Amino acid sequence: MFKMSKEVKQENQVDDGSKEPEVSNEATEVCAEVSKEEFEKSLENSQTPHKSALNTDVKSYSKPSEVEQLKHQMDSLKKELASKHKLITDYADHLRRLQAEFENYSKRVEKEKKEFQSFATHKLILDLLIVVDEFRLALSNLKQDDVPSEFFNGVQMIFNNLHKTLEKEGVKEMDVKGKPFNPYEQEALLQVHVDTLPDNIVVEELQKGYLLKDKVLRYAKVSINKKVSGQ
Repeated sequence: MFKMSKEVKQENQVDDGSKEPEVSNEATEVCAEVSKEEFEKSLENSQTPHKSALNTDVKSYSKPSEVEQLKHQMDSLKKELASKHKLITDYADHLRRLQAEFENYSKRVEKEKKEFQSFATHKLILDLLIVVDEFRLALSNLKQDDVPSEFFNGVQMIFNNLHKTLEKEGVKEMDVKGKPFNPYEQEALLQVHVDTLPDNIVVEELQKGYLLKDKVLRYAKVSINKKVSGQ
């Protein structure tokens, strides 16, 4: 009996040893198939959210996004801004043309005003020159002994004041006697012969000539010397 228990003990020691139990090939194949099916199923479940998200993205891009709406609004604003800018440019050009026309009008009116004033002054001075000529003629024919000295001095003073007033307006007498004849300032009414004078020299001043600001206001009427042909 002791011997039998010893054999049983040895047999138990062999069964409880470190040697792993052997697994059959059929069990291994079954485990492999089960693991493959579970892996594929888990992989399919893990990919399902990505597919749904992808479908959601496609649907979202199938409609206008907020970025596209903003872009469209910006394009509309740009077009409106360009239209307003063109309108402002047109108004500015029109305003500049009006300003230029007004400046030209102002210059034209000022020029016409000056011309009118010059014409009025010119005519007035010409009329006054006739009075000056009459004063000069009266003084040359009037003898101081024939009238009271107060009267003669009064007429002389009036003539001098009138002459000074004309000078203030730019009127100046021409000095032509004894000088060569100038057809641009003088008008020859007579031709005389004086042996002692050269040809075309002003012999006598028949009517005074005047300049108004260095321009001829009235031509001087003169007589000029002309030599007799053959001499």
